Amino acid sequence: MIQQGAFSATEKPRKNCKKTYPHFAHSLPAELILFTKPELSKLLGVTTRSLERYARAGLLKVLKPTPRIWRVSSPDLENFLKSNGGKK
Repeated sequence: MIQQGAFSATEKPRKNCKKTYPHFAHSLPAELILFTKPELSKLLGVTTRSLERYARAGLLKVLKPTPRIWRVSSPDLENFLKSNGGKK
């Protein structure tokens, strides 16, 4: 499970994804947390470029609302950490 205290008060991930992404909100659960590249890179201790490589290799599943913006959901992050044994 993703720890809620992993971010400071100003760096918490957005919890209300339905307001942020209304065009695909019908498919998102209410409790879903979406992470941005900078948030996720800080959480995992890797660069954003490494995250892009993981996504391109199929190791990390991403949501792409636009070609330049992508998000990683908390369940997909948990699957990534489980499948890679927590290794970077």
